[in-house]
Amino acid sequence: MTRSTRMTYAFARDGGLPLSHTFSRIHPTLNLPLNALYLTVSLVVIFGCIFLGSDSAFNAIISASVVALGVS
Repeated sequence: MTRSTRMTYAFARDGGLPLSHTFSRIHPTLNLPLNALYLTVSLVVIFGCIFLGSDSAFNAIISASVVALGVS
């Protein structure tokens, strides 16, 4: 979670995400990117629910991600 949140924050800080100004914001008292953490947690929960619902759907998403990474 820490690594994913840091990558999300860095990508948003550089303007690579939609709503970058929201996800690159640092919480003033906690001194961490809380919005990027919320985004990361929500995506993990969504993919976890897909995995629980259908193994073939989860495998298709993971396979598409690998192919997209190779293309990029």
